[in-house]
Amino acid sequence: MRYARSRWVAVVAGLVLAAPFVGGEAAAGGAAGHGVVLANHLNSTWSLEHSRIGADFDVLGAPVFRPGVARRSMGTIDDETVLLMPFDDFFGKDPTQGTVSVWLKKRMVASVPYETPLNGVFGMQPYEFQDQWCAENPLKNPEPRSDSCTNYAINGQWGDGVSGAAGLYFEIVDGDGVYHTIVDSAFNTAAVPVGRWVHVKFVWDLDGICGGHDVMRIIRDGTVVASSTDLIEDILDLPTPVAFGGSHATNRFDGPSLLFDELMVLDRATR
Repeated sequence: MRYARSRWVAVVAGLVLAAPFVGGEAAAGGAAGHGVVLANHLNSTWSLEHSRIGADFDVLGAPVFRPGVARRSMGTIDDETVLLMPFDDFFGKDPTQGTVSVWLKKRMVASVPYETPLNGVFGMQPYEFQDQWCAENPLKNPEPRSDSCTNYAINGQWGDGVSGAAGLYFEIVDGDGVYHTIVDSAFNTAAVPVGRWVHVKFVWDLDGICGGHDVMRIIRDGTVVASSTDLIEDILDLPTPVAFGGSHATNRFDGPSLLFDELMVLDRATR
């Protein structure tokens, strides 16, 4: 089975995700409502394992915690540390549309080839992490083309131009294995300052986001910084969990080069 385009265009009220949720309640403008399948503060191991809304994570490795948007945030320093979300929770009832909302903070201007080559935000982990979970999981290598035990059908990464596009990029892999990619190239420059939190949304709807022509968008601090109107007939259907985090190869920092906070996954496309 493939995740195919629906026969109708979903038109939904945009959920405003411009502010983090704090404590047990959502901050103004950041209310978690209908369509939110996961909301996680990412501020401790306990938090990772007990999401405020929706699915919890399986935590592999040892996440690093630093001061965050509201309390603490999460970072990773290698490909042994990832969070795993069940694929059916991530994709929801209608996999052809959705939103991943997250706050990100760079700790260096640009991702450096072979030193900090790629930070995984969600989805594909291009280097197979040799964790016991992956080695023993029966869903390992679900397809001949796959060298990962995670779900790479929809993914967002910070790449260096060698291990992925230079910048913050977003990909959808269709049922034929074709990659549809958009890139926020400014994310890999001083235009996105080091040490400042930015709010990023990765949005997709194969029928058009909120009734428009775009089927993919990266929205940074409320502005669409990358988009595509490509016709995408379907999304690759894999039964594997969706990974969050991961930083591949040797990191020149004594700690993560990218921090994550206030993560939300929605089963609807938003503005």
